[in-house]
Amino acid sequence: MPARLVEKKDNIFALILFAGAVMLLRPAGEALGNTPADWRFFDSSDGLVESWTRCVSIGPDGKVWATHGDVAELSWMDGWPGPDGRFVHTLPSPGSNMKVYESRSGQLWSLYQNGIELYREGKWNQFKVKGVENNYSTDFDGISMLNINRVSLLPSKNNKALYLLPDCLMSFDAISGQNEPVIKAEATKLGGFIDMIPGSEGSLWITGQRGIGRLEQPDEPHGRIWHEYLLESMGVKDFQAPTTGPDKELFAVAVNRRSNKKELIHFDGMKWNEFSCHGRDVLKGWLGLEGSYWISTERQQLSLVQNGTEEIQEKVGILAGDLHDVAIENDGIFWLATSQGLARFAPSIWRTPGALKGIKDRIHAIYEDSQGRIWFAAVFHLLLYQEGSWKIYALPRNLETQPFFTQSLCSLPDGRIAIGVIPYQYFLLVFNPTTEKFEFIRHSLEDSTGQSQKSLIRLIAPRKDGSIWVETNQAEGSGKVCLEIFDGKNFQSCLELKREWNVTNLRYIFEAQDGTVWIGGVIGKSLLKYKDGKAKIFGPSDGYSGVGGFCIAELEGGKIWVGGRDNISEFDGRKWSVVRSGLAGVRSIVRGRDGSIWVASGTGVHRFHEGAWIVYTNEDGLPNTVVFKIFEDSEGRIWAGTIQGLGLYHPEADTDPPRTLISSKENLKDAAPDGNVRLIFSGADRWKQTQLEHLLYSYRLNDGPWSVFKTGTVALFNNLSHGMHRFEVRAMDNNLNIDPRPAVFEFTVLLPWYKEIGFQVVAAAGTTIIVILLGYAIHRHVLLEKLVVKRTRDLQAANLHLQENFSELERADRMLKQEHEKLELTLEHERLLARIAFRLNSTDAFPGPMDELLDMIGRATGINSIGIYSLDPGLRKTARLAHWHSAAADQPDREFEEKNISELLFSGVNGLFQKVISGESVAISDFPDANDKKGVQSSRLPDSVFMLPVGTADSIMGCICLCRSSRYLWKPEERNLFSTIAAMIANAWRRYEYLQERLEADRKRTEAIQMAEKTARLASIGVMAAGITHEINQPLNSIRIISEGAILDHERKKGKRPEEKILTFRKIFQQVRRIEDVIRHMRTFWINPAESIQEAIDLNESVESALSLVSTQINSHEIELKLYLHESPLIIQGNRVHLEQIVINLLINAIHALDELVSEAKTIKILTHLVEGHAVLEIEDNGKGIPAGDEEEIFEPFYTTKLPEKGVGLGLAIVKKFVEGMNGTISARKSSGSGAIFTVELQTCPRG
Repeated sequence: MPARLVEKKDNIFALILFAGAVMLLRPAGEALGNTPADWRFFDSSDGLVESWTRCVSIGPDGKVWATHGDVAELSWMDGWPGPDGRFVHTLPSPGSNMKVYESRSGQLWSLYQNGIELYREGKWNQFKVKGVENNYSTDFDGISMLNINRVSLLPSKNNKALYLLPDCLMSFDAISGQNEPVIKAEATKLGGFIDMIPGSEGSLWITGQRGIGRLEQPDEPHGRIWHEYLLESMGVKDFQAPTTGPDKELFAVAVNRRSNKKELIHFDGMKWNEFSCHGRDVLKGWLGLEGSYWISTERQQLSLVQNGTEEIQEKVGILAGDLHDVAIENDGIFWLATSQGLARFAPSIWRTPGALKGIKDRIHAIYEDSQGRIWFAAVFHLLLYQEGSWKIYALPRNLETQPFFTQSLCSLPDGRIAIGVIPYQYFLLVFNPTTEKFEFIRHSLEDSTGQSQKSLIRLIAPRKDGSIWVETNQAEGSGKVCLEIFDGKNFQSCLELKREWNVTNLRYIFEAQDGTVWIGGVIGKSLLKYKDGKAKIFGPSDGYSGVGGFCIAELEGGKIWVGGRDNISEFDGRKWSVVRSGLAGVRSIVRGRDGSIWVASGTGVHRFHEGAWIVYTNEDGLPNTVVFKIFEDSEGRIWAGTIQGLGLYHPEADTDPPRTLISSKENLKDAAPDGNVRLIFSGADRWKQTQLEHLLYSYRLNDGPWSVFKTGTVALFNNLSHGMHRFEVRAMDNNLNIDPRPAVFEFTVLLPWYKEIGFQVVAAAGTTIIVILLGYAIHRHVLLEKLVVKRTRDLQAANLHLQENFSELERADRMLKQEHEKLELTLEHERLLARIAFRLNSTDAFPGPMDELLDMIGRATGINSIGIYSLDPGLRKTARLAHWHSAAADQPDREFEEKNISELLFSGVNGLFQKVISGESVAISDFPDANDKKGVQSSRLPDSVFMLPVGTADSIMGCICLCRSSRYLWKPEERNLFSTIAAMIANAWRRYEYLQERLEADRKRTEAIQMAEKTARLASIGVMAAGITHEINQPLNSIRIISEGAILDHERKKGKRPEEKILTFRKIFQQVRRIEDVIRHMRTFWINPAESIQEAIDLNESVESALSLVSTQINSHEIELKLYLHESPLIIQGNRVHLEQIVINLLINAIHALDELVSEAKTIKILTHLVEGHAVLEIEDNGKGIPAGDEEEIFEPFYTTKLPEKGVGLGLAIVKKFVEGMNGTISARKSSGSGAIFTVELQTCPRG
């Protein structure tokens, strides 16, 4: 099979599979404009006093302080929710637009118009400070991120703060109210002071008009050290908005003296650098990760600059508002205050390396060689990561890496990297890391007869011994598929994949520890186990339910995991089981050093750790949720190759464990006596690093074993013993951080009322009193009769009270039973849905299993009858697909068939038709009056009908009709159940339609093959034509001799014969010659090149011999011939006559092309030369050239652009036949001028 055809078939199938998986399993929230994974947003809905936020700052312990507009309170957060579940807490505000600073001792400081404020004893205390009132402004334009205050404030020691004036740095003592100068501007060379910011090791950076200074130990009067950096030589001034990084690193904004634009400057601890921002004003800049930095520019733009490339942050969510302020933490984390709320940027646990930001192609294969170099296949590029540096190599032209193969990078024993490519080729592409160049290794393997096989290379995979597996497909002949071993020098045949194994389109080859070779394919149950010359195919009869084998891995204990189209199957050596489903194509499985099993699939990266599954998607920073390759390198780093780039796992980005909460409001301290307990809990990760719905939970009861971590915030316990119980639960985030302090909830399962001690005491006391009173009554009956009556009344009242308590207990018990019944009904429905899903997924036929499913549904739900009908809204008709009646159904229900359904649907009753085709479920109960049956002719309708559409809102395929013969109100639980069943049937119906479409496509393909066979039979007619031409030649010879004799006789006897008859003989002679030419060309065309004599001949000699035959024609047509023959003989293996015929035909073709030129000079150029072991003949003319797009068609028989008298279109076809008979190639192309160039390339051979 040709390489191009193999590639097309393979890729179309893979693309259909991938597109279907993406469409069906794409998360609902995955769309343009979603919040990026690195951002977390907070606004008034999270508890902020108001969304409009003016200033933000960060305290020493990580608290975030935010102030707003003209409101009475400020907002603060520490990353954890409070008892009310909100992340945000409040305190009194220091004033509108006032920034809050927290000291190391926990004191809060701020500025106001006339001085400094300190928060003590629940209120803000104001201190009027000289110099502040003249330098503080409350004007605000809502745009600038810079601090609009001309006074900078910085908390110092307890009750002390530093503030910066244009002429001096001052220290303020809140206890004494005194101000002391720390350093004056006139004592420095900075000019006027502008801004300040704390630096590392307790130092302080101060910016000025001429430069920047650093003050060490500003709080120690006798230990202060001052450093100055005068930067006027850089052509900048007025340094402002400083931000710091680690190790004395500093960013600041300065004004360019020439352009008057604000630019960013950077100090790395050793030297100063200036960053150009393309003519825009920079408002602030700060350090990012991996050498990147952030800038805020005019027009509210926030950008990340990395590797010299600026990426403007998309304005989504809160980032769409006006940017007011920024606060910076370590490790690339920062906060933005905007007009819409607070935004927190924290690098996610999955990140794309900075050097690969521009690579958006699929990363489908990753390999680490023995030198520790990591290689990545990225469709059009080969990527290399070595010692922290990246290199990108573009693949050779017209080649791509195999986008659906995850093993297509392998290392050869000599260190070269083998690369699987498409289109499939007859050579192996390798990359030499030493020369940094691509090389081609032509496939060469001799068969049993010693002949060299010509095979395409498809799949490659690494072997444990350092060699590689190579899947080859013979392009000609049998077309057999083989597995070969390549050691870097030779190909060795290992295994032929037999057709009856049904393992086609291989995707994965894996060698287990015991030497077993596992082979996975794409189509059907393609899984093969091969060991010691024996092959085992796994299918449904063996318990293997997977479809395809995209990846294979060996786990502890020799267990084998196989990833297929939708699930992971496990083989323990005896039987198969399904580990996990709903994965939309499992492409890669890796066992990590920590025991985790990493899985790459169409639904993200799935991590299996100690029985728990954690899922990572694009919400966690992956470039895309569709992941093809997961890889752990020798240093323990986890790489994920996705459909849109590369992701690297950074567990250090999230080290804070989540917190677990149990609300006493949602859980009862006293549980019912039956011991059935339902406990509700929740959790939260700091700063919402892991979203609430993605947290996993493990719990235990009474110090028992912990359960496996899983999603869900409800724990159910049944039949607990009476008495006290202790429940503990702990949360885990998606970075495996576990809450070290589990939440604890203690509750008591009550005793039954009749076992309560209080009741027994009262009963015993009552009995005792009755006995005493009865004896006393007998003894003093007459005297104490009134007293007896009174005591009797007291006892009756006590008894009545006990009865009331008893009634309350009974009512509570009934309520618990009702709840239990609801739970049982829900579980029964879940079991029914599971059975239905299993039955629908176990067959591709439709509506084959419907009768069985309807019987299952009817028996489980107790309805009288149920039917499934196809629906044709245009023809207003229905057709029954399946129907079921209960054994006890009345005769009217049995008669309720298609006619009644159509009559009911299209009658207009309650708008049934419009509701059903619009995707609504409709219940009709009892038909309250006669008007409801208007238009319904049948009197045999059931009393209660429930109709549900089958399909989607855009395409309704049919409906389900459920009937009860008696009046009945359909319950919400039943409606939900039947709606779910309808959706499941619709999915099965769709799947059936899709299968039918596939079958139809296969049928058309078979017809195409049959047509090709018919075409081959027609080709045999050419053989018959060769025999016919011989028979035609006999009478033609007679006609030619007669006509030629008449002409010669006329020449001898001029004037004796009529001229018109002689003219007729001449025409006959010309037409006969033309017929002979056509016959001669046709016979030549059908000659089998294999039957011609092959010998060693010189191409140069053949060209000169051919020229001797046509040189007269060339001269007669006034054509200039330019001949450039190679200086040495070019010896080839071929037929001498055929080779001369090739040259003659090409020259005649050029002569005819030049005949169309009138005024221009006519030129034919002949060139022979040697190229990479091939003799090349080029014949070029300056005619009108080849029509665009006909470069291949001109070699077809009977194709011609000439007049009929100049040819019938067989010349170039004969040339191509002869060239291919000598194992050569011929091509045509337009020359640099207006003519054409024909190039013949033939394999040279040694002389002798």
